Amino acid sequence: MKIYVLFGGSSFSNKDLGARYKSIVKILKSLGHSVIFDFVGGETAGKDKSAIKIKEADVVVGEVSRFDIAFGAKIVEALSAKKSTLCLYAKDKKPKGLNAFTGRAFQYLTVKEYDGKNLKSILADYADDLKKEEKLSEAKRFNFFLPQEMEEFLDWWQLKKKQPKSELVRDLIKEKIGEEKEYGLYL
Repeated sequence: MKIYVLFGGSSFSNKDLGARYKSIVKILKSLGHSVIFDFVGGETAGKDKSAIKIKEADVVVGEVSRFDIAFGAKIVEALSAKKSTLCLYAKDKKPKGLNAFTGRAFQYLTVKEYDGKNLKSILADYADDLKKEEKLSEAKRFNFFLPQEMEEFLDWWQLKKKQPKSELVRDLIKEKIGEEKEYGLYL
């Protein structure tokens, strides 16, 4: 995934925040993501300023412990572009400006408090959740009619095996795909 990471440029000189910023980039790269990063209010790092565009990214991550108007504008830009956006803030440092980001318009926004212990799991879980959502959005809906006997079997299966009906049907289709050698030629 290509991730656009925003940091407050004026606060990069703060040793503690600078270390957090570097940690976020390092973790995202270790998880296999392509990272573009930018310092709002400061100098851009990583790529030429003109080449950094939120539209190019799959996801936006912002470290918002030092939140200001310029930062808020970048977050709104990302949300307006319908980019899934994760705002991270250091433990006990939730900025008051984040309270303005509520309602349906901000459905793409996730806000998380982090510390040194949970940062990697927050970033990994967020990326995993987005991948799952992406796969579901690519899925096709398929409705069909069943004889009563088949419907009763599916009801029984769901109760006894604790597996959703749709999951059983998908599993059976996957099994058939594996059995059919001619299907590979069809693709």
